[in-house]
Amino acid sequence: MLENIPTRRGRTLTFRAYAVWSDVIGGERMDGKKEMKRALEKAHLYGLLAEYYKYRDPELVMHYYQKHFKYTHKVAVMARGTEGRLSGKDEATSPPSVPPGSSSRLRVIHASPDAPVMDVQVDGRMIGWRLTFGQVSNDLLIPGGNHRVELHGTGRQEEPMVSKGISLEPGRSYTLVVVNRLKDLELQLIRDQPEDRERISKNSSDSSLS
Repeated sequence: MLENIPTRRGRTLTFRAYAVWSDVIGGERMDGKKEMKRALEKAHLYGLLAEYYKYRDPELVMHYYQKHFKYTHKVAVMARGTEGRLSGKDEATSPPSVPPGSSSRLRVIHASPDAPVMDVQVDGRMIGWRLTFGQVSNDLLIPGGNHRVELHGTGRQEEPMVSKGISLEPGRSYTLVVVNRLKDLELQLIRDQPEDRERISKNSSDSSLS
């Protein structure tokens, strides 16, 4: 018997029914900001489903993990079109879209629905302040190579909630997505594709992100 999970409208559905319900409401026309939040929710949902079927059905695990990755990547692509408009209010203006030769471009998306407000550090340097669910940090140009990313609750400097070593190729742009619920936080690094940035730059003016 499938476990039941609550919906935002107060109903309770099975995992399988919830996936169908999410696909239906996900088909509604939305502006860019709502579409991004819906993509965040769907990425989280499919991550839950993949975890649920981990020891039950290998085919469904792969099916839902692929969907999870698809929507996580979609969020990263959409974030490239916001140009900082979903970032924390106190952050600096984003740097140019094409990083100089020896540097990489990195931004972070808070996509964990129950994780607290967080600060993001790379090698001890703050790159994101007071990020809440659905927010995107502004970009930071950092040298290509190996780095350590840490997430801390805002204003707290004790042990990080999660940390990850990452390797960045000079001249490339990356999005680091904070996924899963608080007890299972993970960082997923996505290398942005040039065609994604070109498509977003052409279409972002058509989406209302205010």
